[in-house]
Amino acid sequence: PKPVFKKSRAPEPTVDQIQADNLTALAKTYWAPSTARNHSDYNAVVVDEIYKTDIKGSNYSIKRIMMLEFSQYLENYLWKNYDGEKATKEHVLSIAIIVNEKFRERVPAWTTFQYRPEQFPAFFHSVLRWSLAPSNEISIVEQSKLLVFLDHCFTSMEVDLVRAQVQRLVSLPMWICLLESRRDAELKSIPKWKKYWKLLQKKDQKESEENRQKLNFERRFLRNLIDRYYDVLFQIQEKDCPEQNV
Repeated sequence: PKPVFKKSRAPEPTVDQIQADNLTALAKTYWAPSTARNHSDYNAVVVDEIYKTDIKGSNYSIKRIMMLEFSQYLENYLWKNYDGEKATKEHVLSIAIIVNEKFRERVPAWTTFQYRPEQFPAFFHSVLRWSLAPSNEISIVEQSKLLVFLDHCFTSMEVDLVRAQVQRLVSLPMWICLLESRRDAELKSIPKWKKYWKLLQKKDQKESEENRQKLNFERRFLRNLIDRYYDVLFQIQEKDCPEQNV
């Protein structure tokens, strides 16, 4: 049987609403294809303000995010001007949230990243960093948006540039999180893996300190994410939960 898709409760914006919206004016100024010859130069402040006002400021309204998606904000502004060394939290979250919207709409979500693919590893690493950032730097709601994005990554293994990053989190090197005694026991039962583990350790010794820190962060990410989940869970007071859930 064919799957039943429920229609979204959020109606798509009408043509009149799109034309009258302030986001349309911004799009014409900065990224709309129809006004490409007259665009103003890229301004990172615009990205931050749109996030604070129209994305987070609207409580992540689907209508506002749809407006941005329709205007090709991701394709013609966010990703086109992404710089892994300079990108703000707002820039990273804006990209992740619009990718989530594309998945909700069931339209191709990864095509944009085929252009400037060299920036994707830095972007993905930023998503990982912000997913584990302390609560005084990012809200739980924002981190939940990043987790939805990561979920889409894990279910998009057919996309080469996505798979290349996800595999760094789930391959044999993540066994560094196991107790040494348990790891040795597992490796002893599979000599081929034990040989690979030794080669991995030798390779790590040749890496710079900066690269080793990055590798260890990726290998421990899922373990640390689970720990982060429990930290949040234990912060929830019983009185804040419905009685049937306590």
